[in-house]
Amino acid sequence: MEDPSDRSCLNQSQQHVLETLSKPAHANRILPHDAHIQKASNNLASNAPSNGWGIVRTTAHLLEDIAPALNGQALSPHYYGFVTGGVTPAAQVAENLVSTYDQNVHVHLPETTIATELEDRALKLLLELLDFNVEEWPGRTFTTGATASNIIGLACGREFVVNNAIQCRSKESTSPRQETVGEDGLLVACRAADITDIQAWAGPAFTDRHAGLARQVFQNPNAAYLSSGIAGTGMIQSPLNIGLENSRRFRALPVYATLVSYGRIGYQDLLQRQIRFARRIACYIYHHQDFDLLPRSLKDEACINQKVYIIVLFRAKEDALNNTLVRKLNTSSQMYVSGTSWEGHQACRIAAANWQVDPERDVAHVQAVIEKVLADWRTEHS
Repeated sequence: MEDPSDRSCLNQSQQHVLETLSKPAHANRILPHDAHIQKASNNLASNAPSNGWGIVRTTAHLLEDIAPALNGQALSPHYYGFVTGGVTPAAQVAENLVSTYDQNVHVHLPETTIATELEDRALKLLLELLDFNVEEWPGRTFTTGATASNIIGLACGREFVVNNAIQCRSKESTSPRQETVGEDGLLVACRAADITDIQAWAGPAFTDRHAGLARQVFQNPNAAYLSSGIAGTGMIQSPLNIGLENSRRFRALPVYATLVSYGRIGYQDLLQRQIRFARRIACYIYHHQDFDLLPRSLKDEACINQKVYIIVLFRAKEDALNNTLVRKLNTSSQMYVSGTSWEGHQACRIAAANWQVDPERDVAHVQAVIEKVLADWRTEHS
């Protein structure tokens, strides 16, 4: 990076990130001001510029227009909407390296980069964290998220079922066949397996117990330049042969960094804090005369402490308040909840997922926000 403007703009962006992350958790608004969103919308590029804006103007646009219009779901422990969790400091450090080195983790080339070996090690660490036996789960890869993992799982499950059916029929036949879904396609393999009812389906990590199953489904068929060309590389497979993607971001590095930084005890503490927070909020709602804790089978504190983990559902007893409760809580920008439905009525959903959760601080904060919304509503309707 030889251009002084490039270095200056990178420094500006890094300084912005450091200043944002250095603010106390309560100092970050969860939702941006309406005016900031409108300003960003008005200033978005209306078309692809012929000559480009240049990095100086673009950086100013990003920091002055776009950044203020982004929500604080990763920055605030009081964001209880989607279960995103935020980015731990260790993962943030790793993300900076991911962008800087921009590895394409698709082919296992151990003599050129540590990336694929690190990815495999990160997956093993994740399995160990969850008390899975690493040896029993040799098929493993990082994906873009839960949807991609589900698709890979469906494809591998289909492969396993159809291949087993083919093998069973081959044992009964005088002319054994060797079809597989991966080599012959779904329809041919299903015919060989005598399967006539065919259906089609259109977590950031996927694991299975069969080392070669994903390879049968996703094997790169003929592009020689995508082959590692290396024999005896252990159990590490080229990711492009066991997943949906060819070009892949180095997602494993932040996972690796956060796991080795905080360890099993750190993540156990994180989960315990989230559960304590959710259960205390559930007890607060349960005893409140203006709200109903859901489901109604949570009939006492003992039941709450057995069945509530990180999700709390509740509704206001007054329909007029309940119909606007989610909006009123969220527009305070002091906390954010999701709207949901329960037994045909609107309800609020609190999901404790952020790594910064502090039960003592956050329970008091949430109670104060709810009580303020309730008091304001009573004043409006008195």
